[in-house]
Amino acid sequence: MYHSSGNPERPIPSSIHVSFNNLFRAEDPRTRKTPPSRTPGSKKRAYFIENKFMDYAPYPIVLVDKSGQILQANPAFQRLLQLSPNELYGTFFLQWVAEEDREKTESAFFETRTAGTTKIFENGCCAHQRAPVRVRWSVRWDHTEKRLYCFGEQIKAERETEPAQGPAAGQEAGAGPDPGSYRSPEATHKLLEDLKLSNERYHLVAQATHDMIWDWDLERNEIFRNEEGLSSIYGFSNNDPIRRIDDWVERIHPEDRELVVQAIAAIHEAAPGSIFQVEYRFLKGDGHYVYIYDRGYIMRDVSGKPIRLIGAAQDITERVRLQHQLIEEKNARQKEIMEATIGVQEKERDQIGYELHDNVNQILTTAKLYLECIGLYDEQKETYRLMSEKLMNMGIEEIRRLSRSLVQPRLADVGLIQSIGDVLENIRITRQLAITLLHDGFDENKCEHGLQLAIYRIIQEQTNNILKYANASEIKIVLCVEDIDLVLSISDNGKGFTPSASRKGIGFTNITNRSAVYQGKVEIVSSPGAGCTLSVVFKQ
Repeated sequence: MYHSSGNPERPIPSSIHVSFNNLFRAEDPRTRKTPPSRTPGSKKRAYFIENKFMDYAPYPIVLVDKSGQILQANPAFQRLLQLSPNELYGTFFLQWVAEEDREKTESAFFETRTAGTTKIFENGCCAHQRAPVRVRWSVRWDHTEKRLYCFGEQIKAERETEPAQGPAAGQEAGAGPDPGSYRSPEATHKLLEDLKLSNERYHLVAQATHDMIWDWDLERNEIFRNEEGLSSIYGFSNNDPIRRIDDWVERIHPEDRELVVQAIAAIHEAAPGSIFQVEYRFLKGDGHYVYIYDRGYIMRDVSGKPIRLIGAAQDITERVRLQHQLIEEKNARQKEIMEATIGVQEKERDQIGYELHDNVNQILTTAKLYLECIGLYDEQKETYRLMSEKLMNMGIEEIRRLSRSLVQPRLADVGLIQSIGDVLENIRITRQLAITLLHDGFDENKCEHGLQLAIYRIIQEQTNNILKYANASEIKIVLCVEDIDLVLSISDNGKGFTPSASRKGIGFTNITNRSAVYQGKVEIVSSPGAGCTLSVVFKQ
C-alpha cells in the first residue's frame, strides 16, 4: 500500500485507491499501471518550480496527474491545509478531501477528464484530523500535458454557498480577488492560458539572453533558478544545493564574499525602485570559479518592506579575461614606451656628451691655446686674438645649435613649416647637403599642436639618422594630404640598409611610438645601396 512521503503514519484509505481506480475507468484496466511516486526533484515538479505564477497566486492551485497524484501544490494550498511541500508531493489529492466529499470530487475529476470541460464544484479539504475547510474548485484537464489544473477558492464560513453575483459585499470593483468570490469557467480557462503564456515567455527570455533567471523569495529565504541557466552558469543539475541564500553565499570567492554580503544587506535600506547588482566569483559545481554579474529588481509590499527580488545572472568570465588581457597588453605597451623614452633620453645624453667633448670642447681648447700665445709672441698677438675670437664664436654657435635641437620648438609662434625649415637650414650650412622640403596642399593650421610636435621630432630624428649613417648627398621631405590622411615622407640617396635590422634601434622605436599616439602607421623602404624612404601615414 502506498503511503504519503511526508506523513507515513497516515496510510491512504483503501477507498481512495478504489475511487481513483474507477476515476478513469474508460481506460483498459489491463494496460493501467500504478504510477510511481513523484519526488520533489522530479521533472514534472521542476516545470512548476519555474512558474512563479503559482507560487505567488493568492488562491490555492493544485496540479494533479492522470492517476490522481499531486504534482505541484502552491503555497496558498499548503497554508490552507497547514502542510509542508514534502507532506504534499507524491500524495493523492483525495487523501486531503473530506470523506463525505470524495465521491463528488472523484466524479468531477472523471467528468473533466473524459468530457474535456471545466468543472466547478465544492468540497471540504483537511489534514491531520483538523476541521475541513470549504473550497470551491474550478478544474480543467489539459490534453497536451496530461494533467488536471485545479484552481481553488476558499469559501468563507459566514457566506452562503450560492455563487455571488458581482463584487462581494464591502469590496469595491477591481479591488482584487476575494477568496470567496466566484470565478466563471471562461475566467478559469483564460487564467490557465495566461499561466502557460507566461511560462513560455519566461523560457524564451532565458534562452535568448543566455542568462540564468532567478527569483528570490526573501520571506522564505529561497532562490529559484531556471534549469538551463542553472546548469550553464552555475554548473548544477538541480537547485537544491544552493536554494537557500546562505548556501549560495558560501560558494562565493572569499575575496568577494564581503562585498556580496554588503550588497544583500543594503537591499533593506535601498530606495524604492532600486536595482540590486553585484559582481563576484562563484565556485561552480565542477569546482572552477567563474565571474558572475548579477542584477535584479527589488519588489516591496505596501509597507515598503522588500519581499522579493527577480533578476538574472550572467557569466562574464570571458569578458573579464579579455579585460585582464587588455590591461596586460596596455601595461606591456606602457613599459615598452617607457623603455624607449629612457633609451631616447640616454641617446640624447650621449649625443650631448659627444657634441660637447668632440666638438665644442675642441673648439674652446684651441681658442684657449691662441689666447695663451698672445703674451708670448707679440708680433702675432693680433692674429692670435682674432683666431681666438673666431673660435669662441664657433663654440657659441655650436652650443646654440645643440640647445635648439633639444628644446621644444615654438610651433605656436613661428609655425611648423618654419620650424622644420630652421632645422634643415642648419643642416645645409654645416653639412653641405641638398635638402628639399615640399608641403603643397598641407595646412598646418588644421593640425593640433601635439601632432605638429610629433612630425617635427620625427623629421629631426630621421635627418639625424641620415647624417650619421646614410652618407647621403640629398634629402627630400614631403608633407601632403592623400584623400583625408596626412602623409609624411623622408627620402635620401644614401647607402641604404636592411629595414628589418633598423626596427630594433632606439631611433626607429622612438619614431614608431610618436606616430602611434596619433594613429600613424610607419613604413620603411630601403635596401643596401639604394637609399631609404621613411613614410608615416596619419589617419584623420
